[in-house]
Amino acid sequence: MTDLQVTLASVTGTPKIGAPIELSFSVKNGTTKSARFCRYMTPIEGFYGDILEVKDIDGNKVPYHGIMKKRSEPTADDYIDVTYGNSETMTFDLQSVYPITNPGNYTIRFKGNKSLNRLGDSNVLLISVSN
Repeated sequence: MTDLQVTLASVTGTPKIGAPIELSFSVKNGTTKSARFCRYMTPIEGFYGDILEVKDIDGNKVPYHGIMKKRSEPTADDYIDVTYGNSETMTFDLQSVYPITNPGNYTIRFKGNKSLNRLGDSNVLLISVSN
């Protein structure tokens, strides 16, 4: 089990088709000691792979439309230390890499990779996208 909790949250009120859908990605340390994770394959690094699971209400996956990048082994600079009780948070536009073209309800989950970034999966976020 990881010492870090990953959370996705909506920043945009009710998103509309064609407009940005701002989400926040947060990694919180809930332990009594410092913990670290690798920025690889997280929104903090940027989108260089299919790191989210985005589905419509019928379970159809919204395809990833971004860069796929191979990387070398992470160096010390690729790790982020999170002290007890603190978080590392950033926002991103979902539409830029997972374009939603139909109104409706969608679920979004960050897919953790404990062997690479040392993070588990996030909560499942539900958003409603309107015309």
